Amino acid sequence: MARKPTDNAHVKGQLTLLEEELAAPIELPAPAESAAQIATISGPNTRVRAGNAMQRARMAAIGGALEVLAAHGVKNLTMADVADAGGLARATLYNHVRDKESLLLLVIANEARELAKVFASASTMPAALTATARAIAAHPALVGVREHDPLSLAAIAVPATGEGWTAIRELTRQALAARGSKATDAQVDLLLRWLTSFITVPSDDASRNSQATELAKSLK
Repeated sequence: MARKPTDNAHVKGQLTLLEEELAAPIELPAPAESAAQIATISGPNTRVRAGNAMQRARMAAIGGALEVLAAHGVKNLTMADVADAGGLARATLYNHVRDKESLLLLVIANEARELAKVFASASTMPAALTATARAIAAHPALVGVREHDPLSLAAIAVPATGEGWTAIRELTRQALAARGSKATDAQVDLLLRWLTSFITVPSDDASRNSQATELAKSLK
């Protein structure tokens, strides 16, 4: 079967959406006083907050998508289900994202930003790494996708090239710099590869803690 030609304008539009979301200012919380106070990503529909109508609708779309991903995985996600879960009219959802792929990019961008906040909330570098790894491993949407549609995780489990990953690498570099780390490009890439490994294989706290302690030594 012949492959469908790539819609370059469509792809560029998706990447622009991802870049804009990642480039928006992040309000990072103050460092936590102990590991017990480290923030974690709590799941669907928890971050829809006051703001203008466009922002509320966008966050409702993200919340709806997280809910559907947790329940059904990627393959069975539909725009109709996302609109219903987010409490949006379908026309409103399509005003913000043109299709499923664009929606998933928006979700990835938003969750990357939330992970940056988790990273910033810890008092030490090892605690920050552990908290971020734990948030990824236990993220309700990823747990759902691992259960219902594990093969779909391959596309995001390994850092790749392209403008989307460039934006995520820059976000990672900024989060490290905020903690006083002068990480090189190679160290940023190593960190991303370590973190994304928990998308498919959650591991356990003891393993994550010991690995985080060792990795933190190279990120000073």
